[in-house]
Amino acid sequence: MTQIVSKGIKWGTGTNEINSRVVPANFTPSNYTPAQVDSEGTDKISSHLKGIDNAISGGGGIAIFESDLNFNGSDLNKDVDVSSTITDARKAQIQLLDNTNNYERIYCKLLATSASNVRVETNVALPSGSYKLLVYENIS
Repeated sequence: MTQIVSKGIKWGTGTNEINSRVVPANFTPSNYTPAQVDSEGTDKISSHLKGIDNAISGGGGIAIFESDLNFNGSDLNKDVDVSSTITDARKAQIQLLDNTNNYERIYCKLLATSASNVRVETNVALPSGSYKLLVYENIS
């Protein structure tokens, strides 16, 4: 690592240099939790950097469930288990697309009947064919 000298302080990782494990951090974060590095406490800059890294890499994102559903021309509803990738369908966004018609959205009743189940309900049977069910869930 390149040694940096600023105002007489040697910053780096050598034995005679100051690094983030010894510099105190007098700050109480609200968007992450400091994570201890080796035997140092959580009051050092290194623990704040590790906490920020954990918050950025470990959280956030979107879980996606995607499945092709076949309707036979007389089906009025279908129940689909989405638990393979979705933890709570009741908090997810759900949509149904027509696979054969430029993925147009199908306007029907899409219900999350439980954390693991989505029900597609129509008043009029959809034309026979394949439809894509998409379920999106925010992960925090």
